[in-house]
Amino acid sequence: MNILDILILVIAFGYFSKRKNQRATHVLINTATIITGYLIGFFISVNVVSSWDFDIDKGIVAPLLMFGSAIFFRMTLEIVRYIVRQIKNDNIIPVLEVTPSYKSIDLRLEGYSQHQKTDAGKKPEKEKLSFGLLNKRFTVPCKMLSLILFIYIMSQTLFYIPIQMVQFTIQGSGSMMAASRLLPESAISIYGKQYSPSEFVAGRLDYNFDLSDSGEFKSAVSKTSDSIVRILTEKCVGSSGSSGSGSVIAPGLVVTNQHVINGSSAIFIVNHNGSYPATIVSIDKDHDIAIIYSKYLDTKSQPIVISSDIADMGSDAISVGYPSANDGKFSTLVAKIGYNSASSLNTKLDSTTTFLLNRGLGPGASGGPVLNKKGEIIGMNVAQGSDGLIAINASLIQKEINKAILLPLPAFSLMCEYTARSY
Repeated sequence: MNILDILILVIAFGYFSKRKNQRATHVLINTATIITGYLIGFFISVNVVSSWDFDIDKGIVAPLLMFGSAIFFRMTLEIVRYIVRQIKNDNIIPVLEVTPSYKSIDLRLEGYSQHQKTDAGKKPEKEKLSFGLLNKRFTVPCKMLSLILFIYIMSQTLFYIPIQMVQFTIQGSGSMMAASRLLPESAISIYGKQYSPSEFVAGRLDYNFDLSDSGEFKSAVSKTSDSIVRILTEKCVGSSGSSGSGSVIAPGLVVTNQHVINGSSAIFIVNHNGSYPATIVSIDKDHDIAIIYSKYLDTKSQPIVISSDIADMGSDAISVGYPSANDGKFSTLVAKIGYNSASSLNTKLDSTTTFLLNRGLGPGASGGPVLNKKGEIIGMNVAQGSDGLIAINASLIQKEINKAILLPLPAFSLMCEYTARSY
């Protein structure tokens, strides 16, 4: 639970508190007014703010416009209501006086009855089910519907706002992630995605790669480069986040190291089209493997095949990732596969479940793939050993993937639970 969930609970508490003379029609009108203003602000952001050439932060303007428009519409409604009440009280417009009151609209339903206190010897009479009675009894259901609708609309729009504070707050919110994951996409979110790749995201990767140092692995890297992603996180404690690498292994699913997403309140998968919020599907702490998922990850990233072959000792492989030492740019390094003599990595990873590359890319490349000449994953970067880069065997990765694809895609994750060192 983060600050946004707490805010929603506070709003819900105030929303469901008893208010005199509040009816279902009032709730519905208020809801429709606020949502209309909010969506108008969103559409203006998508169509107008995106085309501005001014030197301004669109990521701040967009949410201010959306919430400001919602508040403006709500205030306008209250002003109109106040004017109408004054007009009715002063009898300026007599026609308003003929508006039927709740009691004058009698909608009787056969078979409906309610016991009432009556004098002795008299049978209780059937209560008239009037519009006013229905309007009063449906107030609470309408409040519940309105709150759910608020959360859903916000989850369908705020993911596309390019201000990190908003994105991280939503990403850490269980209610927002549940709404975006469990409920179907709407025309609003589909519309917002038209703006998302270039403006409503935290960043995106440079598509132009220098593969001159890839040697005979150039074809393999070119085939898989679209599906090798960068992982950015925001930590639960402290202001500094972390970064790592990952591989798309199924639609929306990315495999990386568990230590990359340790203690994170927010996880983003970054590719050439944008930055997408992700949640954890499964974790193997013993072998430092994590499978994460983003509903919003574009489908152009073709899954990389996990090789069934065992790493061939003495042969060459290529390690790929986004090391921080290289400013987070796409990097490749051809290295020779060897036997890992390290007995332990403070996990259950040992010489039987890993292999060694005689050199590594450096911190930030954790979770990146080790590829063979066919462009298949034969391992995953995990840690720097005394003799080179230690990589996890592909068989362990495939085992975790087989488990993950059987699990329901999570609405949200307890991302702050895990702690470990990082490479």
